[in-house]
Amino acid sequence: MDSPYRRGYCRRNSLTWPGGDLANCDPCTSGLWHNGARSLLFARIVSLIKGRSIVSEYPEGIEVIIPAKKSLFVNCFLAFWLLAWAYGEAVIISRLLSIDGQTPDAYIVFFACGWTFSGMLAILVWLWNNKGREIIRISDSELKRSREYGLFSRSKIYQNKYISNLRVSDLSPTSLEVGGGMEFWGLSGGSITFDYEPGIAKIGLGLDEAEAGHIIQIINARYENLN
Repeated sequence: MDSPYRRGYCRRNSLTWPGGDLANCDPCTSGLWHNGARSLLFARIVSLIKGRSIVSEYPEGIEVIIPAKKSLFVNCFLAFWLLAWAYGEAVIISRLLSIDGQTPDAYIVFFACGWTFSGMLAILVWLWNNKGREIIRISDSELKRSREYGLFSRSKIYQNKYISNLRVSDLSPTSLEVGGGMEFWGLSGGSITFDYEPGIAKIGLGLDEAEAGHIIQIINARYENLN
């Protein structure tokens, strides 16, 4: 009998693949990427137990979907902060509009730009906390990391030939002090680190150490050159 993978079946909630056990499998018609579009290719889905991520294996490569870790504290804090920000923004705009034919004070212009930027940043954090997800796609030639914020997304592509030493991110006090704040707000960082000439890169935002380790094992099993 063909394996479930070749027959287009997948088993959920398991890190092992049940060879020929169709009774415990479900039909799978999920698809990965193909020249920018999703194709209905049969896939093997590996769902990490007690984890937020969904890891899928396709003929083209591996896809990891990581929904943002929602925080009630962040939502409550931003709700009050954005109300204060909106009031301040209205005051600043009215102040600038009240200047008739005069050059506005440089301090007011500088403060207005900073205040507006901080509000946009807060809205970005709110979108990530409620609608965000990170998608990692690995093929034979590249690793693409996309962070979706509901209304838009940011992507970055890494060439596999420059990737090495895929590992769980260092959680030392120094690392937490430098990058922990930005990662907490969903703006940067990640629980999976790799060397990328001439520096390092991080993916897998908000994963705990065990889940990050499982994902690395799955990637290394197929792409040994990234180890």
